[in-house]
Amino acid sequence: KNTKTTGTKQTPKAKKTTTRPSHHSHRYTANSRRESQRRLNIATRKIHVIQEEPQKDAASIDEGQNAPAFRAVAKEAADLDKEGNEYFEKGEFDKAFLSYERALQLKRDSLQSNQSDNQDMMNETEAQKASILASVATSINNMTYLRHRSGQATADETMAAYLKSLQIKQEILGPDHLSVGKTLNNIGSVFHVKKAFDPALKAYVDAHEIMSARLGNQHLDVATVLSNIGDVHAALRHKDE
Repeated sequence: KNTKTTGTKQTPKAKKTTTRPSHHSHRYTANSRRESQRRLNIATRKIHVIQEEPQKDAASIDEGQNAPAFRAVAKEAADLDKEGNEYFEKGEFDKAFLSYERALQLKRDSLQSNQSDNQDMMNETEAQKASILASVATSINNMTYLRHRSGQATADETMAAYLKSLQIKQEILGPDHLSVGKTLNNIGSVFHVKKAFDPALKAYVDAHEIMSARLGNQHLDVATVLSNIGDVHAALRHKDE
C-alpha cells in the first residue's frame, strides 16, 4: 500500500524592504547653516559710519593771528564742508561729495601757497598748516565714505584712506581727540564689511572709549558706536553656530 506523502507547507517569503537613508538630519543641518548665515548677513549689514563736521572737529584758527587771507580761505572751506554735511543729511550724496571735494581743493591750495621766509611767520605758518591738515584729514574721512558707498572705492582703498586720515589726526590733534574716535569707528566699519570681526570690534571699542569720554553716553554718535559693537558680537555668535 502506497502511502501518500503530504508536503510541508511553505511559508511565503517576506517582502524585502529597502530602508532609505533619512535626509531629515541633512536637511536640518543645511537649514541651520542657512539660518546662521542669514543672521550673520543681517548683523553685517547693520553697519553705521559717522560723518564728521570739519568746522567743529578740525583744529580751530586763532582769531588773533595776522593771517586774514588764510582765515578767509579757511572760512570758505568750512562753509563748503557745512554745505556738504547738509546735503549728506538730506541724502543728496552726489552734491555732498562735490562740496567736500571743493573744500578739500581749497585746503590743499592753501597748504601749497602758505609759505614764508620770516621766522615768526614760519612759526605761525606751521600752526596754520597743522590746522589745515587736520581739516584735510576730516575731508578725506567724509569723501572716502561716500566713494565707498557709491562703489567707486574698494574696501581696501577705503581702509587705506581712513588709516591715512587717522595718522594725520593722531599726530596733529592727539590720540584722544573726538575726531580720532570717529575715524576709528569708520575703520571698524570697513573691517565689519569684510567680516574681519575681531579687528572691527577692537576699533569700535577704542572709538567708544574716546567718544564716550568726550560726548557722554547719551550722545547719538556714541549710541551709534555701541550699536556697531553689539552687531559685531551678534555676528561672532552666529559665525560660531
